[in-house]
Amino acid sequence: MTRRIDDFLNCIHNNKPVHLIGVSLGGTLTALFANQYSEKIKLITLICPGMRTPIETNFQKQVFDDKRCLFIAESVQDIKEIVKITLYKSYNKVISDTVAYALLQDQKRYKPFLRELFESVVKEEQDIRMQNVFNSLRQPVSIIWGEEDELFHVSGALQLRDLLTDCRRVDIIGEAGHSLAIDDPKQVAQAIQSFRSEFVINSQIL
Repeated sequence: MTRRIDDFLNCIHNNKPVHLIGVSLGGTLTALFANQYSEKIKLITLICPGMRTPIETNFQKQVFDDKRCLFIAESVQDIKEIVKITLYKSYNKVISDTVAYALLQDQKRYKPFLRELFESVVKEEQDIRMQNVFNSLRQPVSIIWGEEDELFHVSGALQLRDLLTDCRRVDIIGEAGHSLAIDDPKQVAQAIQSFRSEFVINSQIL
């Protein structure tokens, strides 16, 4: 899966070290990629990354104990439930059956990828592997987490900070769930920009 990220960077002919930002399970992939292609990564931002956390959410218990994943949706109701648990602010949570159906149809294209990703995450040895991967990262890292995250508990932020060699900042965003870019896009953007501003000199980072 990390090869897809590498293919993208090669496709855009980018020769500069990049600031890679990973959200949810994309955060897990970001760490794996940075570990494997360290020369291509200058900065890392992990936003509510998919990982085992000291305090488990109901979603994590379902995934790790029951080996079931709501995110591989089978119905309109599944899509609505996904929206409900990923967002914190109530006015973001209501979607129509039409929109939910469209999202369900769109997800069908990615089901094989989602299933592969899910199956790799639930393996017990993956937890130990990811701890080693996080610990081996040498790039400066920022962590952003929603205080009300119902997927991956916010307790993971401090656990991850302690695993990283060079964690520069941890931003816990209040009144926000897992989908931070929807619940509070302004604070997310500010946290990312503040982190980048410490390192971007003469546009040397993409």
